[in-house]
Amino acid sequence: MIMVARVFTVVAAVMGVATVALAALLPYGYVLADALVMAQPDAIKWLQGHTTPWLWSFIETPLLVRPAWLIPAGLALVAGGIATSLSLRASPSQRRS
Repeated sequence: MIMVARVFTVVAAVMGVATVALAALLPYGYVLADALVMAQPDAIKWLQGHTTPWLWSFIETPLLVRPAWLIPAGLALVAGGIATSLSLRASPSQRRS
């Protein structure tokens, strides 16, 4: 259990560094849709064609207009929370009677 917590801690740290790097190096206003188009020019068209209209309207479009650094930041928060939960559960209580 402690090993899994350490893995999530490393993932959280890597995602945190990636967040800071993206926020510092990308131009202001660079959104996730721009990053996808830069990686694969027809990614947005493919994504829209392979999902349902409600998923595109309510989930994917709001994500695509967010800053590109927000995705690794969210992953860092989730991985950090999992690592904290696992490490607190695995460690024995330090209370004294």
